[in-house]
Amino acid sequence: MIPQSWRAGIFWSILLLDTVYQFARYGGLAVVDFAVHGCFLLAATCVVFTRKTSYDPPRLLVWIWAPVFTLGLLQLMPLPPALFELLAPIKTAQSDAIRQIVPEVTTQTQLAILPSYHLMLLSKLALDAYLTLLVLVGPRPTREVFRFWIRLIAGFLSILMIITGRGLLRHVNWLESYRDTYGGLVNTNHFALVAVILVLLCLQSFTYGAQQTYREWRSAAGHKSRVLTTAMQPLIDLVLLNLCFLAFRYAHSRSGVALMVLGIAAFFGQTAIKAILRKKAGIAPKFALAGLVFSLIFLSTIPLGRHFTKFQRDGLAFGQRVEAMKVGLHFLEQWPILGTGLGATYQILPAQMSVGPAGGADWTEFHNDYIQIGVEMGVIGLASCGLMIWLLIYLLTANKETKDQNYFVLAARSIALVVALHCMVSFPLRVPAIRIFVILIMAVAARHAGNNKPRHVFSRHLLAALPLFLLALAYTISQASVPIEQQYPESHYASKYGRSFELPLLEANQLIDSIWTVDVDEETAHARLAEARALAIQYLDHCTFSLAACNTIFTIDVIEARMNAAPWRHLKEKAMKIQQLGHKDNAQNKTSTMFLLSSFEDELDESERSELGKLRETFAARIGQTQRNLGL
Repeated sequence: MIPQSWRAGIFWSILLLDTVYQFARYGGLAVVDFAVHGCFLLAATCVVFTRKTSYDPPRLLVWIWAPVFTLGLLQLMPLPPALFELLAPIKTAQSDAIRQIVPEVTTQTQLAILPSYHLMLLSKLALDAYLTLLVLVGPRPTREVFRFWIRLIAGFLSILMIITGRGLLRHVNWLESYRDTYGGLVNTNHFALVAVILVLLCLQSFTYGAQQTYREWRSAAGHKSRVLTTAMQPLIDLVLLNLCFLAFRYAHSRSGVALMVLGIAAFFGQTAIKAILRKKAGIAPKFALAGLVFSLIFLSTIPLGRHFTKFQRDGLAFGQRVEAMKVGLHFLEQWPILGTGLGATYQILPAQMSVGPAGGADWTEFHNDYIQIGVEMGVIGLASCGLMIWLLIYLLTANKETKDQNYFVLAARSIALVVALHCMVSFPLRVPAIRIFVILIMAVAARHAGNNKPRHVFSRHLLAALPLFLLALAYTISQASVPIEQQYPESHYASKYGRSFELPLLEANQLIDSIWTVDVDEETAHARLAEARALAIQYLDHCTFSLAACNTIFTIDVIEARMNAAPWRHLKEKAMKIQQLGHKDNAQNKTSTMFLLSSFEDELDESERSELGKLRETFAARIGQTQRNLGL
């Protein structure tokens, strides 16, 4: 039998090992990574059920998660046409517009724009909800265990970011796959936030360790070995702090710079205020000075990294983020109650964003988590999000922490602040590894601040949530066990990250490409075009908002008209209808007209030739800007 005192360490080691795994797997974005995450949760659950005590979670959790999952299931249910038109006016209008272009398309009367993707994301959300409950009813971590894993994560991610940022992986075969992953993440903005979190965790550990060392030095005269042993802990934290600062240089995130300074200031500001409230005003200036010193050390590294060039190029402008947020607010206004379903942004934004001066119309996130929650889950999702924030504020300000736990709670409050602010300009909590990491940190801090006593019973709350967790885990494993399509890179990427609904459209495009790249006879070409049309319509049946699928079907129409020497000018009217589906300056929006005029260039009149020339200039500018953005 495992001693009771060891089980807390095993429980938290399982969960933090899960976090390391998710970061190592590029942020845990693949379906198989979430299945592994669920298995880690199952192992941690077994540890909890071997214990004789458990903690009661906040009752508000039921009011947070129950409406979310009820809504999530409702969004999957087919509705009567009249009710569907009332509750989903945008989807109804889009379906009608697409049926005018492609009459073969059928209407899916579910609120979720992407039903299969919505179900997968809902199962992932169920695992997150279960993790939240698990860490609130499970045992508390010891300082030693939690500190060990935090240091491991800080060292691992920082070193990985530094060697990827310096391009040191090009000739190391087994590390080659980490190139351009930004320390296990796909976005430098997200690594910047993780670096801020790690710096704050190392700062609180350093502050506590330095204070303990000072006390040992004052009270243990003649015991130099004890002083040196105690001093080793803050020295390790200081090394990790410098490592995090060095790694942060490679994350060119303007918001990250602001959040780093704000986070450090918030942490040391709270420590100074705490000292004043405890009538120890004499040490308050020392904390304030320490915060200023660390902020200056951090700011001094900015010109050495990529942040400075980012500020030089873009200043404080938000760029296309503002446009993406406006699109989200428009959808929130039109679809305010029940939302568009999880993952709907993946279909909404690509057609609604303009090309803009920065290029790149293929955005799939609103870069504002609050707007995205509102668009996908409506006012119910926003209300649940507000309740979660209120609960977190309540738990972190319970003010019952002991002295040795004080610094960690203060750091957690600072982390909660910077994460909440970063969610206004990015989507960090959409990255599973970051979300899991933040949940664990907040839970530990809440447990320290709340200081509630355990009950000598099994957790009935965990037993009640277990069926939902097992269902979500079973579905996730079933999706992870589906063979990954290896035929071409796009299909591999789609199936790996849970977007298998894209495969019919990708296959249709491949069939069209094969007509150009392989010498085929006319009969084979007609057969492939017919198959491609059927696949594109199958995709449109599932994804009503797909401008790309409309362009694919239109491309087939143009090719068939060219092959049959048939009249083509009636297709221009169809191209104009497709153009009305998205933003007037969107690149996808103009693709159909561009392809039509290019295919029949020898038959164009003067005005049509002029239109084609302008379209070519637009596409050339878009391609050139995209290449410059990628550094090509």
